[in-house]
Amino acid sequence: MKEKIKIMNYKDNEGEISLLLYGDIDSWGLSAKDVVTMLSDLEKQYDKINLRINSCGGSVFEGIAIYNAVRMSKADITIYVDGIAASMASVIALCGKKVYMSKYAQLMIHCVSGSVYGNTKEIETTLEEMKSLEATIVKMYAEKTGLTEEKITEKYMDGKDHWIGAEEAVSLGFVDGMYDTEDEPEGNLDNSDKVYRYYQAKLQTIKSDNEMIEKIKQMASFDNCQTDEDVLARIGELEKKAAEADSLRAELEAIREAEQAKTIDGILEKGIQEHRLTQAMADNLKEAYKDKPTELKSLVDAMQPKEKVVIVDGEGNDSLCSKSWDELDKAGELPILKAKYPDVFQKKFEEKFKKE
Repeated sequence: MKEKIKIMNYKDNEGEISLLLYGDIDSWGLSAKDVVTMLSDLEKQYDKINLRINSCGGSVFEGIAIYNAVRMSKADITIYVDGIAASMASVIALCGKKVYMSKYAQLMIHCVSGSVYGNTKEIETTLEEMKSLEATIVKMYAEKTGLTEEKITEKYMDGKDHWIGAEEAVSLGFVDGMYDTEDEPEGNLDNSDKVYRYYQAKLQTIKSDNEMIEKIKQMASFDNCQTDEDVLARIGELEKKAAEADSLRAELEAIREAEQAKTIDGILEKGIQEHRLTQAMADNLKEAYKDKPTELKSLVDAMQPKEKVVIVDGEGNDSLCSKSWDELDKAGELPILKAKYPDVFQKKFEEKFKKE
């Protein structure tokens, strides 16, 4: 089954809402029901609406319903023919308060066409309906251009397809002016098929953007967002909160680093006090374990403390310090005393030899 084309709207670069009629006008493409429904919703929110067309036409009945809805809308509707406005799409293109064509765009006008299968009466009835529809369409063209219905019929209702470029359309009164596209296409758009395909390709980019917005709206943080403006406003709020969170994280990180440095200093200070570390060792460990207080504590705790010596007035509680010079000399411990406690050694030396 053919996928139904979605009627789309999007915010353009000027911040105005645009409704896109890109595709075939029929119940499986650009249906009157969908267009009228979306148009009704948009005109409640916007005073000005841009209707953009790239369509090869389609159902006359669907097209007339769209034409009437646009013409009777309370909104100020400007029509832009971006690519092709052919057959019934060229009729819809008439009804904006202002109508503009891209310099690459083309209109195509021809007779109402259709088919019927049945008996002569059924064929005659269908023929009369087609003639009546054609007369209605001729009247629409005449009202827009200022040309007489007879002139329109004579020139365009001859069974042929009549392609009209932007400059000619302006000169004949079908449109009010031309506009340049924002980006120049690569290569020449020298036939209607290239023009149509070029603008349909641009539609895919717009669809991707719209689909992304719709997916965002489904996220929990955006569940109350009804419009694209709501989404953008919420994104702004989240960006602000993210910036505040980054600032808070930086502050917390600074506090964490300060507390960690304090913890490391405490571990090293305790290690020095317990004679597990010298100051030089503590300085080296502080740099090596600056981000690892837990590992540092385990390492220091595993170190065996050296014998604690407290020097008071040149003497300590080491057993070497409590012995007399003679006891040390007899035990051969004088060199050890001199190496460990030179002040104590000097004191004992003076006591020993000055007395003598």
